[in-house]
Amino acid sequence: MLKDLVRKFTKVVEEHPRILLDNYELKEGLYVKLSLHDPLAIETLVIDKKDQTVTENQRLLRWFRQVDSLSSVLNDDMNKCVDIPKKKIHNTNFLSLFVKKDYLFGKDDKQEIGEAREHFLSFLNENIPKSDNRLFELYPITAKKKDERQQQEAQREIYFTESYPELMKYLSSEDRKAHQQKVLRFWENHFDTVIENVRELVSEYKVSNYIKLFFDVEIENYDKEYELYILPRIFNVNTFNRLIDDEIVGLPAYDVSMNAKKPFFELKTMKTTVPTRTALEEAISIKQLYQWLQRQGKFKEITLPFHEIFGSGTGDEKARNVAKGAYYLSLDKNGSIQYFDNTPFEPRENWMLTIDNILNIQEKQNDSLITKSYPVLVGKGEVRKLINQLFFGNYMPNNLLDTEAPKPKENIFTVEMISVYVMNRQALFDFLVKDTDKTIRPFLQKYSQQLIENQLLKTTKGLNFRKVADAFLLRLALLKEINDREGMELADQIKEVYSSLKEKLATRGELIACENDEEFFFLAGQVGYYLLSQSEVAKINKNFGIAEPIIKARNPQVLKNKIADLFDTYKHAINFEYVAFKNALSMVQGYETSAKLEGKNKNMLLAGLLANNIFYQKAENQTNK
Repeated sequence: MLKDLVRKFTKVVEEHPRILLDNYELKEGLYVKLSLHDPLAIETLVIDKKDQTVTENQRLLRWFRQVDSLSSVLNDDMNKCVDIPKKKIHNTNFLSLFVKKDYLFGKDDKQEIGEAREHFLSFLNENIPKSDNRLFELYPITAKKKDERQQQEAQREIYFTESYPELMKYLSSEDRKAHQQKVLRFWENHFDTVIENVRELVSEYKVSNYIKLFFDVEIENYDKEYELYILPRIFNVNTFNRLIDDEIVGLPAYDVSMNAKKPFFELKTMKTTVPTRTALEEAISIKQLYQWLQRQGKFKEITLPFHEIFGSGTGDEKARNVAKGAYYLSLDKNGSIQYFDNTPFEPRENWMLTIDNILNIQEKQNDSLITKSYPVLVGKGEVRKLINQLFFGNYMPNNLLDTEAPKPKENIFTVEMISVYVMNRQALFDFLVKDTDKTIRPFLQKYSQQLIENQLLKTTKGLNFRKVADAFLLRLALLKEINDREGMELADQIKEVYSSLKEKLATRGELIACENDEEFFFLAGQVGYYLLSQSEVAKINKNFGIAEPIIKARNPQVLKNKIADLFDTYKHAINFEYVAFKNALSMVQGYETSAKLEGKNKNMLLAGLLANNIFYQKAENQTNK
């Protein structure tokens, strides 16, 4: 699939060559355009992302982008820089100079520049010529015998002459040699003048990162120097290069780690020792694609729709009318692809979710309580925001594809929440971004209930269950959305039981009892909440996990025992004439069942705890009760 993406990107670059430069990002620092004829004739640009520094001179900005992209170390990998072994100078050709501010001027901007001058002149005299010779490392010399090796070296000369005639002509041209000498003489004569001028600019603009200087010469010169640098370094290591049908193939420089320090990546039991090889031109396209992807952002979800994979205007009418779906990617801190997938259909545009307030949750309005009305959620973005808020305490990572586990936050984002998130992040991404509901079922059926219980035990203060009740209702709405039969039945049973119990508890002079397990567990939750609400300590201190005795009951008998204990503790606060509560307590304690306290029964218990409490409703309707 990635190879398919590379082919598409290569075609787009051919049709829209500006896409590479338009998506190239300059690093923070000072950029200086120099004249070979006058050391004081300069143009400058400062990139400061913190202050969002921009320039109105788009011509200059575009020029710096172009020459910087042709002079920078491949993949920012200092093992591929030209200044080996010191790695202090980061440019790759004799037409530019890249250094860190601290190396040149020190942290206080007062450091002498003599040592830097000598090192840079040595770089031009020694490192650049050595780098030129590396071009021939691209061609694999595999022979061990002297005669065969000489024959391969002769073939190598022919290969480069035929495959890169313009580059080989430029490499040995007198014009290039003269140009190199002119640059060398410039720095020998004017290094101090230019750098001291740069020191003043650094102080004026408070530059703290890179200092990059470029000579104002034809872009074609930068292009040729870029080829001389990139060709022998475009593969991971040239040791594994091969010549197949007059074409050099090797290990791509991205997402493949093989070198002398990592021999365990070799395929020891197969005829080939490497996992993949790619052609030279394709390797360059892979580099360009990765640079474009990194511009989209690391540590984030990247969506590339089929009809316009690389942005507006990069598709054609046929693809626009036919292609449905998108590629989904995410990059790690090194810019490597850590997730890649494609989905051959588009998310629904008109997607809505309705939350039914079956728990009769109340909210204040104008000093009175009314039944809460939940707004219709339009689009998966709103659902994602609500899932983050109600299930993960607003600590769900922005990038669901990041493989690194988030950090816990005491009493807000617990280790149990992290565990549930890590197990379900792919399912959440599938549902919220790709709009598929197959993998989200376990989360909604099982793990979302665990999150609700965990919040009641570890993040909810006192009896402030409003947020958890909202989470419970959101869960039921999502279960209905994915057509989960048990979830829809649960919602209907809660409605029915809630209505039935309100009617029963309003009855006078008749023997009433729980008719089924659903009524028993729901009423146990209601009774449990009412008893816990009598605690003055809970009202004042708002301790965590006040409902733990109810939630952690292992079976119906233990649940009844816990309720009996709570009644013994708080019976002094309950009016003797409150008949409805006494009837409810009798109904709970008199009901016998061998049902397990899990699944639907646990859901009914949670619903009873979270729903608008019947006994407060009854008390409000009865004078002095």
